[in-house]
Amino acid sequence: MRHPRLFSALALISLMTACSVVSPSARNTYTIMPTAITMEAQSYKTHPSTLYVAPPRAIGGLNKDHIQVQAEDGHITQVSNAAWIEPPNKMLGPIVMQAFEQSKMFAHVVDDYTNADAGYELQTTIERFTLVKNNDTNAADTSHIDIALRTTLVKLPENKLLISKLIATTEPVDASHMSYVMTAFEKALARNISSLTAKIDTALAHTQNRR
Repeated sequence: MRHPRLFSALALISLMTACSVVSPSARNTYTIMPTAITMEAQSYKTHPSTLYVAPPRAIGGLNKDHIQVQAEDGHITQVSNAAWIEPPNKMLGPIVMQAFEQSKMFAHVVDDYTNADAGYELQTTIERFTLVKNNDTNAADTSHIDIALRTTLVKLPENKLLISKLIATTEPVDASHMSYVMTAFEKALARNISSLTAKIDTALAHTQNRR
C-alpha cells in the first residue's frame, strides 16, 4: 500500500531537486574569442627579441565573471541573467597574445616566463570593462561600452619602465539585446588593442632613438 503523505513528500523533494538543477542553466554565458577581435592591418618594425605577456589583472570587481553594468549616476550592478564564461582578465590574455603575434613586432611572443629569455614584459590591468546604461526612456539613448586597460612595458632584465598608459575606448550600444552588447564589446576591445600595439611600437622606437 502506498502512503499518500510519503508519496507527496517524495514528489516535493523531486520537484525541489529538479528546480535546483535547472535554475543555474537559465543564466546565459558569453565570451570574447581572439578570432572575434579584428584590427586594422599595420606595419611594424620587428625587434629581434621575445615579448613576455604577463597574465592580465583586473580591479574593481572585474576579476569575476559578472557582466558589469554602470548607471549614469555611477551605481554599479551586473546583468542578472548573464555572465562571462570566465573573468574578463582571463579572456584578455589570449587576445593580447594574438595581437602581438599578428603584428610581427617581436621575434617571439610568450605567455610563460619559465623558460623564456624575454627582452620585454607587457603588463595589462583592466580598469573598466563595463556596459554604461542609460535608463531614461525620455532622453536620447547614450548607452555605451567603456573599456580601459592600464598598459605597462618593461625592459628586461633591468626592469626599466618604458611606457605606462591608460588606454580607454568607448562604443555606442543598443542595450536592448545581449547580442548587440557583445558586438559592441568586441568593437571597443579591438580598437583598444589596436591602440595598445601602436603605443608599444612608438615606445620601442623612442627607446632606440635615444641610444
